[in-house]
Amino acid sequence: MKRTGMLLALALAACGGAQKSTQPIAATSEDASGEAMANPSPPPSAGDPMKPDRDDQLVPPVDDEAPTPAEPAQAPAQVEPARPAAPQQAMAMLTAVKNGKDVGTVTFELGSDNVIVIQGDFHDLPPGKHAFYIYENGDCSSKAKKIGKHLDPTKQKHGPPSSATRHAGDFGNIEIAKDGTGTFQMNTDSLSFEPGRADTLTGRALVVHAKADNARGSAGAPIACGVISARDAGMSAE
Repeated sequence: MKRTGMLLALALAACGGAQKSTQPIAATSEDASGEAMANPSPPPSAGDPMKPDRDDQLVPPVDDEAPTPAEPAQAPAQVEPARPAAPQQAMAMLTAVKNGKDVGTVTFELGSDNVIVIQGDFHDLPPGKHAFYIYENGDCSSKAKKIGKHLDPTKQKHGPPSSATRHAGDFGNIEIAKDGTGTFQMNTDSLSFEPGRADTLTGRALVVHAKADNARGSAGAPIACGVISARDAGMSAE
């Protein structure tokens, strides 16, 4: 009996110790549980970049506005080459049709208001009045048979220099003295030095005829002819 009582006492003592040892553990568990309830961990938010909901949220955002394309480089402006200045002087050396002898010189010079001043000096020509014209073609060969028609860029009728309607190449008459000499002077705005124009005087034939000018422009055969050519300013006519 004594032995049985001792065993029972030991068992009770063991149970009591176990309750004492487990009581603080339970309290600790309750404290930990209470702290967990007081500070719960927040669930991950849907838009948190550190915790993406989908894999495609890892792709960096794309700018919807397309970049402005660069403007194409402009081609350099085409620069036209400068045209050579038109001559302001011209000259014709006249020779006799029958023998090629020099019989005179005629000069053309640009004056004010685009008026061309014409001056001529003649010698060794028959005395009297002789028609004096500019022709289309600058070819005095074959006794001046290739000169064409009177220079007429505006399609007018033949007339004297004083007429408002006349060929631009109608210069009227030159008058030669008994000694075979004579002079001529005239101003006109019906001609030009500009190459390529219908009224340009350079490259044309300048002709003295055997007879005087008349209303029909039929003044006989050419007796002297020369081609008008541009010349540099200051060049001597001799």
